[in-house]
This record gives sequence, C-alpha cells and structure tokens, in this order.
Amino acid sequence: MQLRVELSTPADDAAIRGLLRRQPMPGRITIGYEREPDFSLGCSVTGEDCRILVARSGDQVVAVACRSTRRMYVNGREQRLGYFGQLRIDERYRGRWIVSKGFSLLKEMHDRDPLPAYVAAIVEGNREAVGVLVRKPRKHFPAFREVSKYGAFAIGVRRAKPPLACDAQFSAADPSQLAEIAAFLRIEGARRQFFPVWTKDSLRSLTALGLRIEDLRVARRGGKIAGIGGLWDQSAYKQTIVHSYSGW
Repeated sequence: MQLRVELSTPADDAAIRGLLRRQPMPGRITIGYEREPDFSLGCSVTGEDCRILVARSGDQVVAVACRSTRRMYVNGREQRLGYFGQLRIDERYRGRWIVSKGFSLLKEMHDRDPLPAYVAAIVEGNREAVGVLVRKPRKHFPAFREVSKYGAFAIGVRRAKPPLACDAQFSAADPSQLAEIAAFLRIEGARRQFFPVWTKDSLRSLTALGLRIEDLRVARRGGKIAGIGGLWDQSAYKQTIVHSYSGW
C-alpha cells in the first residue's frame, strides 16, 4: 500500500499515542515513552513552532516524528536551532522508505525556514537508529554526527539521607525573582553547548506545562545566586514506562 508522509491533524492524536504504546524503545532496558492524554503537549516542551509529521498507510498512522525550533547557546552565542525527535515507526513498516519520505518533507520545511543546524538524541543501544542515521545513512539523508553523550539520572527517594554540609543558603523561588534567575541562566548557559536561552517570559510560560515557580530552588552565596534546580513533574502529559529488562 502506498505510504504518505504529511503534517498531522488533531484527529491523528489517538492513533499517534497508540503507536507509541506499541513501539517502545529497544535496548537492555526496553522503555516506552508515552504521551497520554495529548501527544502534542509533550512535543511543546521541546521548543517553539512544533510540527508533527506522520506517515500513513491508507488511513492508518504508521510513523511519527517532530520538528521544533529553540534558541540555544553555541560557542557562547545565541543561535536558533532545530530539534528533531520523537521518531517512531511501526515495526511492520520499517525499511519501506518512510525515513526517506520524512526527510524529504523536512527538507521542504527547512527551505521555508532555514536553520544552521538541528539537534537530536538517540537512546544508547538503539543500533537500528544509529545505523540508519549516523553510520550508514543514504546519500540524500542529512549528515548526523555524534556530539556528546547525554546522561539521564534517576534519584531514589525511598531513603532520606542527611544533607551534606554546605555554605549556601537555599530557598524556594518566587515570581519576583524570575528576572534574576533568567539573568543567571543566561550567564551560565553561555558556557555550555546547546543550553537553552531562558528569559523571564519563557520561564513563566513553563507554569502551563507543570513547572511551578515555587518548584525551583535557588542557592545563594553572599546574597548572589550560585545555583538553581527544580523538580518538574511532567507525568500529566509524558510518561516513561519500563516494559522489560534483559541480562542482569
């Protein structure tokens, strides 16, 4: 059956979420990245102007991917870059030129809105994605190059440990501190590759996505901000589910 790749519509949402439930990410730990109850909400976290692409076989959605844009720091300077992610393909349709058709549509979108580069993340152990996109891409594919390893850590919360001695003072943030927090993040972010550019308004906009200002903790030394961290509960629209383990 002929495959079509096009921008999604709101009517595709249930089919996309069903595809994610059926297609967890492979690896030593098989993990499903689900997006209940609205797929587009999870995409909006990745940046601005998010576009969702779907591949159709007849009236069935058999693949999905997202493209968004975001201002980030590259070599200490602000750059508007693209983000490419959420690629999922129904295993019955892999190897049927879906990726090629998807890149053709992305190229059309890029020509209308050129960007200097795109960033993407591939879960370690996903050998198929590494092979298709990095090691042995087709000639007309964009050139993916590995930049760095990106770690995601889990914090065990069952056993409370006594806090370590620290000379900083910690407090919950409040809206009156947003301008100061944004200024701190701009200074520190410029020292890190691909760190997002934050402003007072962009920080405030995260409250609609579950990050309350009071969920941020501010560390100060001598009255000046020395560090910032926060707990961002995204489970209302993004769920990470372990499907199976292998080996020890």
